[in-house]
Amino acid sequence: MAFDFSQPAGEPSLALPGGVSWRIFANPVALFIGGVAAVLLALAEPSVRSGVRDHRNVERDPGLRLRRTGFAAMMTVYGRRSAAEKLIERVVRMHGHVEGSTPEGVAYHANDPRLLDWVQATAVFGFSEGALAAAVARTRLALRRSDPGAHAGARGSAAAAGRYAGRAGRAARQDLTRK
Repeated sequence: MAFDFSQPAGEPSLALPGGVSWRIFANPVALFIGGVAAVLLALAEPSVRSGVRDHRNVERDPGLRLRRTGFAAMMTVYGRRSAAEKLIERVVRMHGHVEGSTPEGVAYHANDPRLLDWVQATAVFGFSEGALAAAVARTRLALRRSDPGAHAGARGSAAAAGRYAGRAGRAARQDLTRK
């Protein structure tokens, strides 16, 4: 699972260099927060949860499962297009064997477009919310350093708290959209 993600040699990646995915995946805090959120949301879907429980080695070796999933995510963002497409084809083939039924008796298949859409949506939501949370935290820290009274809340004036909230929101949005 070794790969130099900093420069897709010889060909472009699937994701636009410098784009939103590149910026989010470059932030380890966003990846951690977003990854946890995405997994919890994805597992809220009974068919996804059953497929993971029945067909993955999560309980036997959670570290390996995490590394493989992380590698696949990084490859689809930073890897050469041809390498990412091969990996995606491999995952689709592996998912072709993942089928069963939930404890409630509902049949599932891992390549079901509805389930794939659900997992993708939870990843997009989780990682973008993780990036936003990381940006807001960075902004708050920077504002505290530049204006210690602005975050005083109840100790400071309502006007100071309002200015702080407005600056934090604007700065977080700028941080996420900055190239």
